[in-house]
Amino acid sequence: MGLFTFSEMQSDVRSMLGGRTNQEALIMRGLIYSQWRIARIFHFDEQFVNDEVTLTNTGAGNEVTDATITMPTGTRKIHSLSIVDSTRNSKLMQIGADKWEEVIGATDSHGEGEPSKYVQYGNTVIVWRVPDGTYTVRRLYSVWATEIALNAEKTAPSDTAAVSLLEHKDDLITMYATVWCYLTMGNREKANYYYVVFKDMLGEAGVDDLQKPDLVIASSTPNVQIYDHSVPFFGS
Repeated sequence: MGLFTFSEMQSDVRSMLGGRTNQEALIMRGLIYSQWRIARIFHFDEQFVNDEVTLTNTGAGNEVTDATITMPTGTRKIHSLSIVDSTRNSKLMQIGADKWEEVIGATDSHGEGEPSKYVQYGNTVIVWRVPDGTYTVRRLYSVWATEIALNAEKTAPSDTAAVSLLEHKDDLITMYATVWCYLTMGNREKANYYYVVFKDMLGEAGVDDLQKPDLVIASSTPNVQIYDHSVPFFGS
């Protein structure tokens, strides 16, 4: 979790905007957009969740419900679903939504057995086969950063104690919010000035997140999207 509250970050952005007190709604939008952009660039460790849910056969007529797993609001991507018990861990295969009917077939969609495949529609997951008993499903998934709840005027956080899900990223959030605010106000020179600082911070955060001393490299594909931060974000 973050150290500073959104109210404190709002104050920091206000200071970098020269102490303006008439841009509170703009600053709050900047903080919201800043979290979105930072979370899109990386899957930081703190965005991963590992939990378990239960699938149970409750009888004829409940096939759709019994085969459904509802993911939490704010889920970004599912990384794995596995059937687990005291002796095994069997990973389910994900099928694309556009191929589900082709792979499973409508005539077999309610066949019972141990689940081995799944499809995702938004925050709803459908498994196949319909469970023929009770199974524990271990979920590994990533989440978006917690949304900032605003007051009615949208000029301040409704919860003055709220902090970001992103750990030790308060400086990144405030800096990019400042960039976005200056860009919105038409001050491209100031926006580019603060973006130089932001991209250095972002590079440090990315390197730190990828440094895992106990990690065994199982793939040559890093868990990060690569951007060329040497190019000015807003052009010349």
